Amino acid sequence: AHTVEANVVYLQDAPEFQASFVSPRTRNTTTKGLSAERVFGVDASYNLRVGDLKARVSGYYTRIYDQSKVISYYDDVAATFTNFAMSGIDKRYYGVELGLSVPVWNGLSVVGALSWGDYTYTSNPNFVQTVDNVDKIVLKDKVNWDGYHVESSPQLAFNIGLDYRGPRNWFAGVNFNYYDNIYLSMNPMYRTATAIKYYTNVLTSNTATNAQKASALSSIKTLRKQEKFDSAYTLSANIGKNWYIHRQYTLGFSLEVKNILNNQDIRTGGYEQTRLTKNTETTVTTYQAFDSKYFYMFGTTYYLNLYFRF
Repeated sequence: AHTVEANVVYLQDAPEFQASFVSPRTRNTTTKGLSAERVFGVDASYNLRVGDLKARVSGYYTRIYDQSKVISYYDDVAATFTNFAMSGIDKRYYGVELGLSVPVWNGLSVVGALSWGDYTYTSNPNFVQTVDNVDKIVLKDKVNWDGYHVESSPQLAFNIGLDYRGPRNWFAGVNFNYYDNIYLSMNPMYRTATAIKYYTNVLTSNTATNAQKASALSSIKTLRKQEKFDSAYTLSANIGKNWYIHRQYTLGFSLEVKNILNNQDIRTGGYEQTRLTKNTETTVTTYQAFDSKYFYMFGTTYYLNLYFRF
């Protein structure tokens, strides 16, 4: 009824071609600091099974080192196509997961799952920037990512539901799902010293007033703040049945309905645009970000599956 298991992994992955060259269309230049990606991870689980009662508790810890990434986009400030190549990206993942199925009455079970984690960047990657119509590196520095959250995946998820297995091979279920701690994918350029150069000059200036310094500090925080999405919940249900024919064939169907409440405002991911606008007022140059792009969950969706097995 009781089992315990544990795993340890260490592996290396060669960098992908797309992240290995700064701009393969225009030059034979590899990303500065390019190296093999290293992954180290451990996990442990406790499993319980007593009759139809099933439970599992797991914990995990993973470190990723030396990832590389190249972002190519049109630079509105320089008015040209640019390539932003990063290396030395480190990440840390840890968390716990819980799964549970408890029979309550005559084929009806309560099922649930909980996943909590903390996924963060743990380094300030190096970067070099090139543009297609210039044969040299135009900018190099560090991206201030240390302590920010890894994007897109919910770092907290919860599910509770009812699962029914009835006579004559009927089955049905209903589930409530909750998601939280989802973060927007970051534009690395916003978190470089170049993007906030004007504001840092104000902060270190001996002639700037306290109000100007406070405004500069607020502008830095606004540009570098990572957006966290609102929490969200959905409701789903399913029903189905199997027919066995001469104990050799199976005919059946299953119908699933997702997002029954038809909430189409749930953000599932997105990214900060790579574009910046440059504002020049006399001798003062500042940068403002374009609006972010978002992905949204579909409204109510239906899926009917008819199958014949032989």
